[in-house]
Amino acid sequence: MEEAGCFPEIYGVRSFGTVMPWEEQEDLNLIVNSESFDFAVSRDMDYLQNYLRKIRKRLQKMGFQGTPVIVDEIFPVRDSFHGGFGMFTDDGIPKAVYGAAKLLGKMGTRLVASGKGYFISNEEREERIQIYLYNYVHYDMLYRHRHTVNISRTNRYRVFQARENLTFSVQLRKVPRGEYRIQCYKITREQGSPYDCWAAMGAPEAMTSEEKEMVCHSADPEYRVWREIVGEEQILSVQEHLKVHEVACIEIICLNHHR
Repeated sequence: MEEAGCFPEIYGVRSFGTVMPWEEQEDLNLIVNSESFDFAVSRDMDYLQNYLRKIRKRLQKMGFQGTPVIVDEIFPVRDSFHGGFGMFTDDGIPKAVYGAAKLLGKMGTRLVASGKGYFISNEEREERIQIYLYNYVHYDMLYRHRHTVNISRTNRYRVFQARENLTFSVQLRKVPRGEYRIQCYKITREQGSPYDCWAAMGAPEAMTSEEKEMVCHSADPEYRVWREIVGEEQILSVQEHLKVHEVACIEIICLNHHR
C-alpha cells in the first residue's frame, strides 16, 4: 500500500504499558493501561481518536494487539459484555471502539489542523475533508486505583470525571466555490454502542439469535447527510453537538466546482 501512495487503513491499537499518575496528567502519553480498565468498555472510542490525533504526523502503520494480561482478565461469565479486551465480544458482536476505528479509516493523508477535542485531515487528490470531533472524559482517581464500587454490570459510566456536553463550530476558509456533500457519522450511546443497546434491552445473560442480531445492528453509527453551496466568500461552516463520550466524523466531499 505504501508503494501505491495509500495510507493504510486503521483498525485499532492498545498498549499494555503501565500509566503512571504524572503521565495521566501530561496529555495522555500512552493509549490504554489495560490494568486499570477491566470494565471500561464505553470509553475506548474517544480515547483512540484523541491518541491518534497526537501521533498522526509520525504515524506510518498501526495494528491491533489482542493478547491480554492474563492475571487481569476477569473470570469467564455468560454475558457478552463483561469488560474483556478487544474490539469484539467473544460471540462476534462489534464494540463501540470498532466503530470508532472504522471512522478513523476515513482519515486523509494530510493533517490540516488539530486542537482539544478535534482534528481535521484531507485527501487532496479526492477533494475530501474529514473533521473528527470527540468529547473525551478521563476516569476518576478512585477507579484508577482499581476501586470498582461505582461500576456495575449495566452501568459503566459512573467511574468518569464530570464534564459538560460540547458544541463544536468549525469554519473552513478558502474552500473552492462549488457544491459539497456533507456526511456526518456519529457514535453515541443510542446509536453505535452495542453495549448500551444490550443494557437497554434488559442485559440478557444468554442472548437469543434475534437479540444478538438486534445488538449487532445497533453498532451502526448515527448518520446524516446534506449538501452545502460555497459561494464567493469561500467559507464552509459546520456545527455539531457532542454529549460525553461521543465521537463524530464529518466528511466533506466536493461534488462540482463553480466558476
